[in-house]
Amino acid sequence: MPRRSKKVEKVPEQPKGFLIGEALGFAWDSAVKHLGLMVGIAALLFILDLFGGGFEFVAKKADATWIKAVAEALRLTLVFPVTYWLTAGIIVIALKLVSGEEPRFEDLFPGLRKTWAYFWGSLVLGLVFVFGLLLLIVPGIILALRYGFGPYLMLDKGLPLREAFELSARMTEGQKGHLFGYGFVCLGVMIVGCCACCVGVFWSVLLVQIASVFIYRKLLAQTDPELAMREVI
Repeated sequence: MPRRSKKVEKVPEQPKGFLIGEALGFAWDSAVKHLGLMVGIAALLFILDLFGGGFEFVAKKADATWIKAVAEALRLTLVFPVTYWLTAGIIVIALKLVSGEEPRFEDLFPGLRKTWAYFWGSLVLGLVFVFGLLLLIVPGIILALRYGFGPYLMLDKGLPLREAFELSARMTEGQKGHLFGYGFVCLGVMIVGCCACCVGVFWSVLLVQIASVFIYRKLLAQTDPELAMREVI
């Protein structure tokens, strides 16, 4: 008598998405656990902001034209690049936190490759956003949400620009509304930080960045598990 073949049940696919509360909760717990590191980073951001504000004030209020030119040049050649450098470093630290690794203060100063990858990706993302704004604002927001993880992928996985932005589009498919809501929550976090004598805004920046990296890694693992597990030197 022929044996009946067993019916193999297909394992249902896990729904794609993320929880805003989970991301922010992870960010808060991670920041508190590494309080000394986070306070040091916040202090650096505060000092950098003071320098940037000082150069901008001089560029606007100075009487001599040459002093204004020097102040503006220093702001663009010193403060602007260092800001991107530290931002890339914060993302590197956040990536380590999400991966369960122990971050170090030196991670705040990544190499030229990672810093350039993040800067280039952010520049293109900004241009895409501006182009979208010219098409009546809403397309700009949609494009920013669609390609928002492009710079992260370039820094984290070393992907070229086009491949990174295409993967970002796949990662955010069906998630743009949720990401838009997350943006409003982040805005609220920043406002609360500003209310804390404005100093809390730097702590808020760190929380938002860690939470964003948490969401990025979660959506990447759901979209391309193999790439998510791949380590890039």
